[in-house]
Amino acid sequence: MHTVAVPPRSAPARPAETGPVPAPLAELAAAVRPQDTLLLLGDGPDGARLLLLGTGPSATGAAASVAALGSGTYALAPGRTATVRFCGHAELASAAARTAHCAEALVEPAVRANAPSLDEATRHLLHRVRTGRVLANESIAQHWRETLRTDRLADFLLAEHLGRHRELRRAAAARLADGEPRRAQWTLRESLTELLGALLAALGETDPDRTGWLPLLDLHAGSLGPRTARDLADALLHWHDGATAEGHVRAALAVADSVRETVLERAAHLPLLRTAHRP
Repeated sequence: MHTVAVPPRSAPARPAETGPVPAPLAELAAAVRPQDTLLLLGDGPDGARLLLLGTGPSATGAAASVAALGSGTYALAPGRTATVRFCGHAELASAAARTAHCAEALVEPAVRANAPSLDEATRHLLHRVRTGRVLANESIAQHWRETLRTDRLADFLLAEHLGRHRELRRAAAARLADGEPRRAQWTLRESLTELLGALLAALGETDPDRTGWLPLLDLHAGSLGPRTARDLADALLHWHDGATAEGHVRAALAVADSVRETVLERAAHLPLLRTAHRP
């Protein structure tokens, strides 16, 4: 048995939701137009990451340069900078159209037959809008959160990850039946990664950075029960060769089915999804 090396597990960095805004960031926020909003995504010793949501590039001064270039970096103090990414109306409108389709698919079987998906750029945008700390114009931030349906993001991701898991699980089982346990393991690992994404979404997590998913699983181990978290992590991280490979795949498939039931239990508010994924 081989164990895959992973980075040390730690809680992901999140912007502080309370406490005073550092003076340099407050000064930057004061320059934001009334029709725009500024979100703090992260703030560390070397600098801050911010997202500016606006109605278009018709700004002046520094805001105009950010809009035109898509991002800008500003000196806050010696050794500290702020990197601001601009997201204009066209990008926001496109994301809103995608989430409208996703919301419809959760309740309409005909729409679900052509299940929509969120591309990586849209997933990152929605997560940032959902979790960023508002530094300027709270009402504008709330408007975009409602328009983009960020309160349903976890449900959208749950449906998407669970669908991918189902297809990959079927492929892994088929390869095992064909006498190819090593290929089955590769497919199974992809399937379990998608299942982990679905489980985290069922717990309300929406971070698209997969390198942080195992640390997030650790954070929720208490509410899941230590065995669920441990068994899923072990199935993901351990590779078996030779005579033990087939047994490992079968055991991991059983773990996957158990975790899937845990996910579906937490999705009682999504009856169409639960029906679609019952055996």
